[in-house]
Amino acid sequence: MIEGLLPGEAANIHLALRCGTTYESAVLAPDGSFAFPDQFTHGGTCNLFVDPQGDLQAKYLPSYVGRVAGTFRYEFSSSPGPYPGEHVVLGAPVVRPRLSGTVITPDGAALSDDVLVQVRPDFEGRSTAIVQDTGVFTLDDLRPGSEHDVRVNSQSGPSSYAAGWYSAGAPGNFSFYWVEATRLVLAPGEVIDDLEITLRRCATVTGTIVGLPSGQSGEVHVVDTHTWLRRTAAFDAGPGRTSATFAVPGVAPGSHAVAVLYSDSGREVERWLNGNDYETPGPEVLEVDRTCADVGGVYFALGAPIKPGSPPLVSGTPQVGEVLTASSSTWDVASPTLTYQWLGDGVPLRGATERAYTVAPADLGSRLSVLVTASAAGRAPGEARSEPTEAVAAGDAPVVTTPPKVTGTAEVGQKLTASRGSWSLPGLTYSYRWLRDGAHIPGATSSTYRLTAKDAGRKVQARVVVRRDGYSTATATSSARKVTKISPTVDVRLPSPMPRGAAGTASVTVKTAATSAPTGTVKITVAGATVTKNLPASARGTVAVRLPKVSKAGATRVTVTFTPSSATARSTAARTLAKTLRVV
Repeated sequence: MIEGLLPGEAANIHLALRCGTTYESAVLAPDGSFAFPDQFTHGGTCNLFVDPQGDLQAKYLPSYVGRVAGTFRYEFSSSPGPYPGEHVVLGAPVVRPRLSGTVITPDGAALSDDVLVQVRPDFEGRSTAIVQDTGVFTLDDLRPGSEHDVRVNSQSGPSSYAAGWYSAGAPGNFSFYWVEATRLVLAPGEVIDDLEITLRRCATVTGTIVGLPSGQSGEVHVVDTHTWLRRTAAFDAGPGRTSATFAVPGVAPGSHAVAVLYSDSGREVERWLNGNDYETPGPEVLEVDRTCADVGGVYFALGAPIKPGSPPLVSGTPQVGEVLTASSSTWDVASPTLTYQWLGDGVPLRGATERAYTVAPADLGSRLSVLVTASAAGRAPGEARSEPTEAVAAGDAPVVTTPPKVTGTAEVGQKLTASRGSWSLPGLTYSYRWLRDGAHIPGATSSTYRLTAKDAGRKVQARVVVRRDGYSTATATSSARKVTKISPTVDVRLPSPMPRGAAGTASVTVKTAATSAPTGTVKITVAGATVTKNLPASARGTVAVRLPKVSKAGATRVTVTFTPSSATARSTAARTLAKTLRVV
């Protein structure tokens, strides 16, 4: 016998006890006691229900389901006994676990009003909570010790599919999101109130349909081969068009899927086009990875591909800056629509989709070809590719139209400036080299140059080098500027005074910025007599000159002239000065 107490319920109310598959009925006594006389399997789990009708059918009443989920579950002790005929008192009610938390949508999307959180204990039955518009949900009276499968669903969606439908805008305008089921085991009395279920956007499958009858519309269906959940999107070629694009949202990740093309009447394309001269496409098999990345490039082509009669030809010179032109191919349909794609070493060139193509600097060294695609109503597109050209050569070098020019004062210490000149091509880069008597001046690579002593007496000019990617390099040189020679300083030390009738000695010092060891001749004229003395490099610019005798006393004019020779003469000018010699 099983008996016990159930305070808080009205006397004489019917109770039902289910242990396994066995049901028995009893009536609650005024003191809250009850007794079930039948025999039950020891150690099993029993459920005690309020049975308003006394017909053991309470579990089928809609009004009863919520009550069962809320109270009256008891468990027998697992210790030995009871045996038939013995009295066993039910223990205290087991405190049921509670689960609450928040459903988090991506990008702050608003939850639609039919979102549910469902819990399946051990994959049997369900406990359900409607998610509030804030995302909060609460589930009470869960089964302790069982593995619970927590899912997010829509009341209008398939209950076996762990996905959610969430409003993306106006009412009824839904985007599809996905979340994996959360698995957890709850202990008796356990309360979890911070479970977060973060939803992710489902993948969108996009693609193209070509070869449609003009203006045709229809649908693309993507079917998940695991759940058989079907997603659908419409397509419409539009007036006079034979191709269309589509985007099917809401495809769950981690699953294989099949995309099938349907007509606007709901029939598969194979039947829709039956009797027409079309080759119909089969399903496209695709896979959505676990990251939920969108899947693109699904391609349906109706009808046999258009066949070329001859490949296209490319005319023009494969050289940077030149224009190549594709000839029209012949095809097995009349007047197809043609599109062009130029290729470099077989790789499509971005933006090169016209019949004519101007060879770009980036094409240097590559072999160019053109891919021509023909399309027509009721046929899949056809392609034809030209033979590749020879390797693209560099473009012709720019031509100077106005030579560069050097401006400034051509004297040591002054700055000269070179202009770029004018050229036949735009987009050039410029560099400079300064020349001294035709040879490069080390380090002189700016558009300006300050003249040094080494430039004195030399010819200086600027060379401009122009470059452009993909083109040969060109140079142009300015006319030469002759740099003024350096004027030396000449200092004379005369004997003071010099005795009449006696020969004296003068010391002559020559200095020039071009060299510390000038060479040349020093000529001194005194009272009509001239003396010449050689100035060697070893003298380091100073030489002693024996003066001629002067017979007349008084002030005598002395003229000194330095005339440079050899290397000194290239950079240094001659210099003459006059001084007075006192003769006593």
